[in-house]
Amino acid sequence: MRVVVDCDPGNGQIAADVDDGIALGLLWASADVHVEAVTVVDGNVAHDIGARVAASLAALSGTETPVYDSALTAAGEPAGYWRAQMDARSSTDDVDLYWTTPTVPLPGDPDPTQAVDALTELLHLHPADSLSLLAIGPLTNLAGLERRHPGTLARAHQLVVLGGAFTGPTGLRELNFAVDPEAADLVLSTDAPITLLPLDVSRQSWLTLQDVAVLSAAPHPLVRHLAATAVPWVRWISHSRDWPGANFHDVLAAAILIDPTLATYRDGRVRVDISDGPSRSRPYLAGQDGPHRIVASFDHDRFMRLVLDTLGAWQPERTP
Repeated sequence: MRVVVDCDPGNGQIAADVDDGIALGLLWASADVHVEAVTVVDGNVAHDIGARVAASLAALSGTETPVYDSALTAAGEPAGYWRAQMDARSSTDDVDLYWTTPTVPLPGDPDPTQAVDALTELLHLHPADSLSLLAIGPLTNLAGLERRHPGTLARAHQLVVLGGAFTGPTGLRELNFAVDPEAADLVLSTDAPITLLPLDVSRQSWLTLQDVAVLSAAPHPLVRHLAATAVPWVRWISHSRDWPGANFHDVLAAAILIDPTLATYRDGRVRVDISDGPSRSRPYLAGQDGPHRIVASFDHDRFMRLVLDTLGAWQPERTP
């Protein structure tokens, strides 16, 4: 399986999610997966920081995966609003309890080619229906690609999207869709073969400190780095929210891409509310029968066995 990952990794950054990087590690460690490229979007962290993080992870992975940055901005959301909301997390009173020392950046440089240009070239370089896409950040890059070259996303073999929530306490403003609702709606309106993993489902996934301890003993240096940078995140989330760990959203999306039998699905036609009302960015079913495959449930035990076994068995000398 050939895959391009569009993401917003913040591994090692104060108060930034770590599941993007672990999702990348899982794909790199999977023998039947080849990561063609990583494209970075503004979301969990600013795009330039995310690109440097992704490039450093790629360097530590031992692969030659190129990383492409993107400075595209949302079409309808106020510029800077969500960036300010996310960056404010690093200045809360309790973060110093968990991030006690700064993370030293690892070597690795993103390619200056814009992500949309790279996506265009990759999707047309490979035969149609031969390249899969995993979108685990806001959909700004994919929407930018579709606006510039309509119909290109339909060339993908599959597109797994993490985002939106139909119900629940964060249902109205899930970050990936909230950062750029117009992009999410545009992507979902294309003919791309989309599997949607909503937060209604992914919030039932957990990375615990016990899981992180298992990963910290892995032979591959990238896995040990991912574990080390996950410790403060899991501690902060679990203590501040009284949770058993941190949600493992992005890694679940990657696992479902690798093994679709981990999940059950329902069909439907999904659109995104792009009005200015209180439901802005919320996905909704525009039809019970439709082209989208929506994740309805998953086997958590099988999912975590896949993650821990794959990362734990990855040897430094083997680069998929």
